[in-house]
Amino acid sequence: MNAETLFQHFDTISEAPDAVPRLRKFILELAVRGNLVKQDPADEPAAQLLQRIKVDHRSQDARRAKQDSQPLDPSIAPYIIPATWAWSTFGELVTFSAGRTPSRHDASFWNTVDYPWVSIADMASGGTVTTTKETVSAKAKTSVFKAEPIPAGTLLMSFKLTIGKVSRLGIPAFHNEAIISIFPYLDELDPFLFICLPLLSQAGNRKDAIKGATLNRESLSNLAIPLPPLPEQKRIVSKVNELMALCDELEAARARREARRDRLVSTVLHGFSARDEGVGSFNVSADSLISFAASHLSALATRPDHIKILCQSFYDLAVRGILVPQDPLDEPVNNLLQRVANEQSQSIAVGRLKLKARETTCNGPFELPASWRWVRLGDLIVFGPQNGVSPKPTTDSGAPKSLTLTATTSGRFDPSKFKHVDIPQRECDSYWLSPGDVLFQRGNTRDFVGIAAVYTGARQEFIFPDLMIRVRFSDHLDLQYLHTVLVSPPLRRYFAEAATGASATMPKISQSTLLNAPVPIPPLAEQRRIVAKMEGVLATCDALKERLIGSAGVRSQLLGALLHETLNGPTVGVQAPQPGMQTLSEIQPVCAP
Repeated sequence: MNAETLFQHFDTISEAPDAVPRLRKFILELAVRGNLVKQDPADEPAAQLLQRIKVDHRSQDARRAKQDSQPLDPSIAPYIIPATWAWSTFGELVTFSAGRTPSRHDASFWNTVDYPWVSIADMASGGTVTTTKETVSAKAKTSVFKAEPIPAGTLLMSFKLTIGKVSRLGIPAFHNEAIISIFPYLDELDPFLFICLPLLSQAGNRKDAIKGATLNRESLSNLAIPLPPLPEQKRIVSKVNELMALCDELEAARARREARRDRLVSTVLHGFSARDEGVGSFNVSADSLISFAASHLSALATRPDHIKILCQSFYDLAVRGILVPQDPLDEPVNNLLQRVANEQSQSIAVGRLKLKARETTCNGPFELPASWRWVRLGDLIVFGPQNGVSPKPTTDSGAPKSLTLTATTSGRFDPSKFKHVDIPQRECDSYWLSPGDVLFQRGNTRDFVGIAAVYTGARQEFIFPDLMIRVRFSDHLDLQYLHTVLVSPPLRRYFAEAATGASATMPKISQSTLLNAPVPIPPLAEQRRIVAKMEGVLATCDALKERLIGSAGVRSQLLGALLHETLNGPTVGVQAPQPGMQTLSEIQPVCAP
């Protein structure tokens, strides 16, 4: 296996979601193992270069000792390198120092525009830091840093939380304690370290930190560095830069290709439901959309959100009276609505539903079939609307269970998303959920506010939080049809546009907004036909999604096997395949769309 084989398969593996990032890492793997460019026997061996570094910098032995660097034992080297290379350690090649963060309690240290101050967020991997979000004062320079700013051109590397993010200073600046400034003993080492440290730093011995992994000074000093001869370092840097530029082009081409796919999938599916908001303008049946999806969509779709667009097209057809044909023998919808009104009157009489003013008409956002009617959601409920309650969470596993927002964010009830809360059992009586309750998210982002899910859990197993609203619909209606309406594009747009509030990230809907939501109601028999049809088409969508996920998994496995065998095959011959890793011959090929 060699790199040529890898690129022969690239048309297939390039569809893997992480193909280009993995190729970038693979290029660096080849670089640090001596497999990216050819060795030249005329080059000064790296062992002599390393000895020269030690001799030339004897005067800096004291500084070096402080970094606790030990020569690397060749017997424990991570892998085999070319004969002209030498294993060294980070501390043998550079000096480095961590930065500081002045006290946040002293405002005189901060944002006086005197000196830039670099945090990890200011660093771009492989880029140059030219601006910073924060600055520090001359007072901080004198009393905290006690030194001049780090000069422009210096290498920076993060070594806490985010490990191995490497940038170059484009301006003189200070930096925080999660970043080190790197000063090679030989300036000529700088370019090679700049491109290779992001990968090599990941192999250092880490210790746990409160918020993530970190390297300490000792592990940094003893970080294993495979050192090529200086002329080969220059050839490696040149080749890496060339290949990374190619990766940039591949990434840009992939982005353009995905954008074209998005437009194509969206245009085709919207073309199936093209309309002038009048029911008579549709020229498509659900069966033709299913046929198209089964025959052609798999060749266009590359991501699950493409399948989501397909599903939304079906929902759109369902609520507009296009999914199934109307039957003139169906019982008139007015008879159904009268039974619902009678049940509402009974609920009002027993106090389950508040008496409310009734509207005689409801105008929806588009034209319906003649046998359908627009009604307000409030004209269909027999209980509610009721906001939930949000007591404090508790670690007591015997305490009542309250759903979290994530339990219904998908539009389906997820019983695994809950927390125990500190609330007396007697106070739960008003909030226990029963099968058939419908929960709306009262507050969330605009993408999810108002999303509805039908509770399918056990009676009195969960209560619901304040950011949800509960209603119960009349038993004379098909609950699954109502859920189809509530998660359809027209109703999702209604809730997103009607949500208000001071928080842009958490707008809310009121009970009034919920009650006035326009709901298209067909005869009960047609409701049931729509539900049956949707079960079939959603099964088709699920099958397409599984096929898509399966193809992506095969491509990802193929890419992993190709990279592994290219890197660790007979020509490199150092590492056995990792347990559980499939070889190239074990992976079934997949055709690129």
